[in-house]
Amino acid sequence: MRWLLCLIGSTRVSVPTDAIRHIVEYEVGPPPPLTSPYLAGIGVLTDELVLSVRVGFRPTARTRRTKGLLLSAKAGALGWAFEIDQVVGLVNDGPRESLQSEPAWLLRTRSGDRFLEVPTMLQMLGGA
Repeated sequence: MRWLLCLIGSTRVSVPTDAIRHIVEYEVGPPPPLTSPYLAGIGVLTDELVLSVRVGFRPTARTRRTKGLLLSAKAGALGWAFEIDQVVGLVNDGPRESLQSEPAWLLRTRSGDRFLEVPTMLQMLGGA
């Protein structure tokens, strides 16, 4: 499996390429009330709304522009985007071992790298 290596702050996060529809830049408004702390807001793309997931700091701006990975979803399903700061490149190796992590859908390795488990994230955040 191939992974897209990204940076979120100084944290390296790899996302499986088969889970990514597009790399996008989009506007994000505030999150709905009483949602997961990882739900950063509602993103607006040209012709669709997406729920925008952010790991790390919680943005304070009411509306902001961000970069993200538009995740593949079933036809008619709610769209999801995973916010990133920068794309680094492609890697071929996935996690060989993982440690207990928070959130559970972001696997942490001994090296400090993280690997996003997209189906688990969508299920836990209510998108599957």
